[in-house]
Amino acid sequence: MLTVNGMFPGPALHVHKETGANFNYEIIFSTEEGTLWWHAHSDWSRATVHGPIIIHPRIETTYPYPKPHTELPIVMASWFKGDVMEIIQTALATGGEPNQLDAFTFNG
Repeated sequence: MLTVNGMFPGPALHVHKETGANFNYEIIFSTEEGTLWWHAHSDWSRATVHGPIIIHPRIETTYPYPKPHTELPIVMASWFKGDVMEIIQTALATGGEPNQLDAFTFNG
């Protein structure tokens, strides 16, 4: 398990930037392989702001299983028919979780 300063869960990392400014984030993977998942932490993150990070083995190593003929990441997302910001505002006002998820999408 990867931890930050031995903490689990790790601390929240926040980057403050000016509106409209660009931001580059460098992630260094040294021993990880496989598929990781990233997602935003903002009020509208429930509107499917996420995706996969695919980490292939180092060039001089092999897969721990037969090399696949092809790779196809499958990303699952939430689908809301309503306005996501209204759903979140209602949840915040009532102290509950947004409960208006209408469906899930896969690679959509």
